[in-house]
Parts: sequence; structure tokens; C-alpha cells
Amino acid sequence: MSHDDIKTTEIFTLILRLRQICCHPNLLKITQDEESDANISSDTSHSAVNLVDLVDRLDMDKYLGDDVPALKAKYNKEILLMEKASSKVTAIMDEVQKVLEVGDKVIIVSQWTSFLDIMGAHLKKINVPYLVLTGQTRIKDRGELLENINNPNHPVKILLLSLATGGVGLNLVGANHLFLIDPHWNPQLELQAEDRVYRKGQMKPVTITKFITEKTIETRVVNLQKEKLNIALTVIDGAKKSKGAGLSIADLRTLFNM
Repeated sequence: MSHDDIKTTEIFTLILRLRQICCHPNLLKITQDEESDANISSDTSHSAVNLVDLVDRLDMDKYLGDDVPALKAKYNKEILLMEKASSKVTAIMDEVQKVLEVGDKVIIVSQWTSFLDIMGAHLKKINVPYLVLTGQTRIKDRGELLENINNPNHPVKILLLSLATGGVGLNLVGANHLFLIDPHWNPQLELQAEDRVYRKGQMKPVTITKFITEKTIETRVVNLQKEKLNIALTVIDGAKKSKGAGLSIADLRTLFNM
């Protein structure tokens, strides 16, 4: 393949897939989430490499042997199942248990609503109730939802929140734990989500937990976040939104140490 054959949108999509697989392989089935990176065009999924196909074609012979074809097929399919716990899901569930044991409430934030669906499936497996607030939540339902999560006597202790929705002036002081599941290119969005719980009216110490998969694209994203925050500190308040959630060519060079 020549350099001319590689489109910038394909690079963005492959980086997106690398970020998604850090959360759960099931996210590879998503062509383009409504809340994914602004750089990715609607037709990218047709031209970019399909990682689901690559997973399906994995050669497991050297691991499982030639005499167990049924086991190989089962392994390749199970790795993509929503109900199969990824390393990150396992880590999140462990922290959720700790929060519930002390009677606190927690907001679980992801930029992908499909990952919130995965978390919901795993919470259901252990019979833990939860609430969900995304861009798809009806306006008329949001008032009662926020009232419930902020009510210390309400039995539901968990709110699954999309990152995009979490930056729109919500008051979530009923919870004092915030889990940021996947680092976003724009660190300001994460700071806005943190402000939902760490604000006037909060009666408990607030704990912010970020789940980062080491030695992956996520660590590069975190480094990029730090650079952007340092730049933001040097500009006047009115210019903070000049370079938003997108991923520039300069950012790409930073990601790959170029």
C-alpha cells in the first residue's frame, strides 16, 4: 500500500479502535458512535481496516492445538461478547464494590454510550441497580433521575453518564466518586465532568478515579492531555475553546513521538 492510499480519516479510525479495545473488544463492532471523535467522517468505516474481521481470523492453533477446532471458534467469538469482562471492566467492578461497601454513590463516565451498555450488563449480573444519563435520555425523565441520584436515601448508588452529557451544567453532588473510564483528547471535557460532583453543595470528600491501560494508546492520550492543559494555562480565558475536542496533525505526531 502506498502513502497515497492511506487516508487521514483511516488513521483516525484506527487510533479510535486502539482506544476502544483498551476498554472492551466488543467496542470494535461499533462503526462510529455518535459521541466519538469529531475528526472521523461518516464514510470512514467503509474504507478503514475492520479489526473485527482481523480478530475473527486470528490463528489460535499454536495456543489451543489443531485437535480442538470447536474451542478455537468459541474463543474467537467470546472475546467480543459484551458479557465477557475485559481487564478494565474487572478493575471498574472492583472499585464499584468498594464504593458500595461504604454506602457512597459513584458516577461512571465514558465517552462511548456503548461502553455504558457493557457496564450496565455487568452490573445486572450482580444485581446492582443503576441509572443512565446520556444524550438519548428524554428531557422529561432527567429531573427525576437527577433527584434520585442526589437523594442520599434513594437505593440506587450508581449513575452511568456519557461524557458529552456530563459537561452540560449538571448538579451531581449526591455522588462523591467519579470514575473516568477512557481519556478524551480534550481534557476540558473531563474537568467539566469532575465539576459535576466537586461543586457547591457537596458534603463529602470527592474521589476522582481515572482508569488508564498502561503501555497503550491511552497513556499517549494522557500525555497529550497534559500538554493541552499546559497550553490552556498560557492563554486568556476567552480563547480556551479555540482548539476543542479534535485531533490535529501535530497531536498525531505527539502520539507517535515524531
